[in-house]
Amino acid sequence: MKSALGLVVLLALVAVPALAEEGNVPQATLSSLGLGGMQAMSDTEGMQVRGLSSNAQATSLSLFSAFLFDPNTGVNFSFNGADFGRATDENAGLNAASSATVNSGASLAAFTATITFNGITWSATLGPITMIGSGVATSP
Repeated sequence: MKSALGLVVLLALVAVPALAEEGNVPQATLSSLGLGGMQAMSDTEGMQVRGLSSNAQATSLSLFSAFLFDPNTGVNFSFNGADFGRATDENAGLNAASSATVNSGASLAAFTATITFNGITWSATLGPITMIGSGVATSP
């Protein structure tokens, strides 16, 4: 136990963040990376070029599943759904239109209901429903 506690304390002391100077990477660090000729720009200079050329990617996955059961009547419902999407966004420059491209998207949903009443069972299923799409949208 003492060894484990000592290890935790040692890791806490060693694992401290290395902070750079006020928002800048030290020149010694840049030189060690082969970037000694780089110079930091001011915040004002940075704001003049911020957002002029950028791109982004996003991927999402959502799942939903539920099961309801009434022990008194034996009625049960189950719901399932899944959605996957992937998108990219580009901004080619200040005077160029931005475009967003959906590389792929898919969705799957299903609903099942089973009802048992007086020894008779009814069952209904809707799905699975699958939707797949791709497209491009451009905004001025």
